Amino acid sequence: MRAKGHHSAKIDYLTGLYNRHHFEIVLKRLIARGKRHERRFSLLLVDIDNFKKINDRFGHPVGDKILRSLASTLKKSTRKVDLCFRYGGDEFTVILPDAGKVIADKVASRLKDRVELKRFNIKGRTALSLRFSIGIAVFPEDGVTPSKLIQVADQRLYQLKRQKKRRRKIWSPLVLETKLILPDPKPKLLSRPRLLSQLDKNIDKRVILIIADAGYGKTTLISQWLREQNIPFLYYNLDKDDGEPGSFLAHFIHGLRKVRVDLGDQTRRLMSSGMEMIGNFEPLVGTLINEIEEKIKDEVLIVLDDYHNLPKNSLVHSVVEYLINHTPQNLHIIISSRSYPPLSALPRLSAKTELFELHRDDLRFTREELRTFLESVYRITLTEGEIKDLDKMTEGWITGIQILLQRAHLKGEGLTSLVDGTISFDSSLFNYFVSEVVKQEPPKVQRFLKSTSILRVITPAVCDHILAIDNSKAILKGLERRCIFLFKVEREGYRYHPLFRDFLLNLLHEGEKKALYLKAGDYYRNEGRYREAIEYYLSGCDYKEALRLIKRIAPEQMRRAGFSRLKGWLTQIPSKIIMRMPWFLTLQGNICLEEGAYEKAELFYERAVSILRKKVKRKSGILAEIFLQQGVIRWRKGEYKSALKKLRLARKYCPKTQKKTMGHILNLIGITWTSFNKERNALNYLRKALQYMRSLDQPYGSFLVEHNILTLFHDNAKKSYEGYRSLITRIDDHYYWGVGIVFNNAMRSALDYGDYRWAEQCLQRGWDLCRGYHDPQSLAALHCGSGILHIEKGNWSRARHHLMRSFELLSKLGWLKAQENVLLETSRLYRYQSDFESASKTLDQIRENIYKGGKPCSVNYQFELILLNLARGDVERLPRMVRGLMKLAEQSGKKRKLFFALLASAAVFWHLNKKQRAKRDFIQMVRLAQRQGYEGILSLEIRHTQPLRDLAITVVKEGERLGFLKDLLRRYSLTTEVISVRLLGDFELQVDGVNLIKKLKRRTTRAILAYFLLHPKRGFTWEEIASWVWPESAPAVAHQMFKTGLWEIRNCAPELKSVIRYTHGRYTLNPEVKLWVDVWEFERLLRDVSLSSTIEEKEKSLERADNLYRGPLLSDLYYTWVEDYRNALKRIFVEVLGELARSYARKEDYEKSVSYCVRALKIDRLNEDIHRLLLRNYISLGQKAKALKHYEDLREMLHKELNCEPSTKTKALIKSLY
Repeated sequence: MRAKGHHSAKIDYLTGLYNRHHFEIVLKRLIARGKRHERRFSLLLVDIDNFKKINDRFGHPVGDKILRSLASTLKKSTRKVDLCFRYGGDEFTVILPDAGKVIADKVASRLKDRVELKRFNIKGRTALSLRFSIGIAVFPEDGVTPSKLIQVADQRLYQLKRQKKRRRKIWSPLVLETKLILPDPKPKLLSRPRLLSQLDKNIDKRVILIIADAGYGKTTLISQWLREQNIPFLYYNLDKDDGEPGSFLAHFIHGLRKVRVDLGDQTRRLMSSGMEMIGNFEPLVGTLINEIEEKIKDEVLIVLDDYHNLPKNSLVHSVVEYLINHTPQNLHIIISSRSYPPLSALPRLSAKTELFELHRDDLRFTREELRTFLESVYRITLTEGEIKDLDKMTEGWITGIQILLQRAHLKGEGLTSLVDGTISFDSSLFNYFVSEVVKQEPPKVQRFLKSTSILRVITPAVCDHILAIDNSKAILKGLERRCIFLFKVEREGYRYHPLFRDFLLNLLHEGEKKALYLKAGDYYRNEGRYREAIEYYLSGCDYKEALRLIKRIAPEQMRRAGFSRLKGWLTQIPSKIIMRMPWFLTLQGNICLEEGAYEKAELFYERAVSILRKKVKRKSGILAEIFLQQGVIRWRKGEYKSALKKLRLARKYCPKTQKKTMGHILNLIGITWTSFNKERNALNYLRKALQYMRSLDQPYGSFLVEHNILTLFHDNAKKSYEGYRSLITRIDDHYYWGVGIVFNNAMRSALDYGDYRWAEQCLQRGWDLCRGYHDPQSLAALHCGSGILHIEKGNWSRARHHLMRSFELLSKLGWLKAQENVLLETSRLYRYQSDFESASKTLDQIRENIYKGGKPCSVNYQFELILLNLARGDVERLPRMVRGLMKLAEQSGKKRKLFFALLASAAVFWHLNKKQRAKRDFIQMVRLAQRQGYEGILSLEIRHTQPLRDLAITVVKEGERLGFLKDLLRRYSLTTEVISVRLLGDFELQVDGVNLIKKLKRRTTRAILAYFLLHPKRGFTWEEIASWVWPESAPAVAHQMFKTGLWEIRNCAPELKSVIRYTHGRYTLNPEVKLWVDVWEFERLLRDVSLSSTIEEKEKSLERADNLYRGPLLSDLYYTWVEDYRNALKRIFVEVLGELARSYARKEDYEKSVSYCVRALKIDRLNEDIHRLLLRNYISLGQKAKALKHYEDLREMLHKELNCEPSTKTKALIKSLY
């Protein structure tokens, strides 16, 4: 008995956990043990959030039940060695022996997840979930006494609670869980295998549409189908309040977390950051899609029910469209609606058979289904004629059928009395049935029905409040049981059928409605649900209270892109009220501004200004905000002078306390000055803006202004580079919207300056920072930067991929200037690849799309056009174009633009053999590059523009005092010594114009060098080489001969010292040694012929290839691999020549076709297809004798060399001449 009493003394009677007294004893013991043995432990203090409201609402018995359930969960979620205590009330403590901060955090996280996912039941029904906070203290780091540890844990717990409250202020959209609960199947329900099987067959479609009028059983069908599938699903019942993207995404993410607990964490953090959503929903939805892609691998169904409730102009349509276009293949979206959703992706999905649709005609009950429904559910049997009459009356509308059945049941009549063919089913009959249903209810219930019809969502609590009763829950249960057009939408929430609700509303007088609306508004206001409160106050015409609440939540609504909601509220208020209130006029102006309705915005702003100037004689924050927004409008429209006037007024009226507004004003003034090329003025204002932003202790504002300042130093690459290095260091891992632009510009400044390693590191940091977010601005900038970096590395395909992706993103954003920059980089890429046709098309795209057919006047465009024409050999207009470019550069006063003009001038005049002018401009340009830090730009163009490279080498050889240029050529391996190798025809090895092939005395040595040159990306062991060079020699002898040959190659010339290197057990061609090999160029030109789209481009590339083909590959070597390579080259060359010959023949240019046939036959004289094409050309030219003579020569050659006759096709061609 004593032991039992001792045990009960330390156990909490309610929860079964240890009590507070025992906690204090155990804590003292653990502290004493910890001090003796230097052992750690952690203390968790757990507190249920808002538990008092649960007790107040549901009573203490329910609260006690929840505490017991929570205690059980605590035990299951902790380790066996951990000790759980009830500290008092709704507070618990957990002691974790031998656990530091890391283990404590893991246990707390696991505990939080399990409890917050658990649904605590009330009277057998799922009722609510709990949220709670945990404070952690660690012995001995946080204290060595019981009081100190408890104090630290308590402080951290309440600090966490305060953070939650702040987060709720930033982003706390109401999530009605009832919207996410699939309606329960009704007892009197008919399974419809016809429709269910169609859904089963099309479950793999990306989108399923179910479109029909009210009452055709859309939701019921979906509910039946989902319950038969063994697939996770999200069900979301939409109403008009879900037309705001924040609310929609909040519910959507909450529903997805039922599929997977940790889904949407990153997206919720992004939403909580306060980011503007208008036009920016893609980062949020894209981030969510990334999370889905990563965490959900199985099939999931997404159901959007009652989609027609969304406003027509809601941004949610764009969100859903984005989801449809980008969700992974394992997600399938089912949309139920009364009207066709305004989604442009649906026709495309239909064309690709990725869309399945069910319409009203599909959902209507067939006569057979109607018969089955009546017989199996209602036990009613009708004749075929009666079934036909009922079908005609209701047209398969299941709600109409049920109304008829319900009336017949209430009147005690048979259904046959209603289907005698004399009664028409129209709206009056429907109203009659509804009124009959209502009249069957007791007066108190009738009053309840009428009064609660003003509610969109009916809960017992709001019903009790507006009716001043306490039995609403019981009344609702009775109505649900009797199927009085009441639908369950949440645990304790319901909604009426819309038609039934409209009918009930018509039974109320206007005065009654207004009084009820105001009571509902009071209820939701007291609950802190201001959006619902505003709706009811507006319906009740209490505009004063509605405006008070609108003003309270408008800033947050603007941040969350709730413009349509605000606009909808304001339009319900009489204009004479709004037109007297400057604050709300300004709000309406801001809404119009964000919608792009600049003229309407101006009208609201001017009205507000006229009122304020009568009342306000001093500085006013509202006036400053108005003038700032008017400045924004003018700046966006390109009216820079007018913008400056408005911004000066904004600055004049802005109070000193409005530092954020002043910072934005000064920042926009600075940006506007750059449009006038007044960089000094711009810099002064941006520096002042930076001071204001820094005083706010908001780093993102400071980063924004600093980046704008650095763009002013673009002329001085060195200064810009150093500034960006500092800025990137301070940005660290702070993500904000558009930060990728900073990393892109920083990377480009590093490339200009020549620091390629940091450029790559910077860009990678940008990707690491932005990858988790779908931020189109940042992604476009980072893709562009990646493209530029791959151009630098020579990775053409990857560069093209990134640039194209960047252009796609920028096209969606509508950034024309940024699009031009990306297209210029793409043109440069094509020029470096010698794909001149694609480069020209890209420049044409700039002229047509960016400048709308006008003449582009940017220095960068003209520079790229000049170098492209130079590379193509179109030099006639180049001197005039260079003069125009120089004039543009000098007028701008920008040294960077002058650098590009001098670069183009030097290349053009060197090509035109005006060497003195070219050298003068080149030397001036080099010195400018040295002063301003354009080393990277200069080295890149010298590497890829042959005239510039030749000019640079010539200038250095002539002894010009340009140490900077010499160092640059040496650093980038742009040496004056050019190693060229010719393998087509006789083997030649030239260094600086001297043929050194005779120094390779052994034929085997030449074969080894040629083998490496023809396999530049492969590595070989000496055994692999020896197997075909000295197949019969002993291994030791072969190894020695291989080393001798390698020594001979390396000592042929100092430039060849490292041409073959040994790494990882293999010999490879050294990519760092700059080589020009005719076979490499020949193969590239043949590829260009195949890729070119016009015959002129094909001819140019083929002409250059033909000039390189001096004879068969390595004509003096006879190894098997040489023969194979030689024949492959011949075959490809002949095929290309034949293709071009056929192209000219199709164009009826037979003379040119003949010339290409003759060239092909010089390489492969036994190719009968080419002979036959040549014969056709002769015939088409009317040269019959020449064709016959060529045929006789062909027949003699085939007989002599192959002992065969010409083919049947060739003979038939000749017979056609007779």
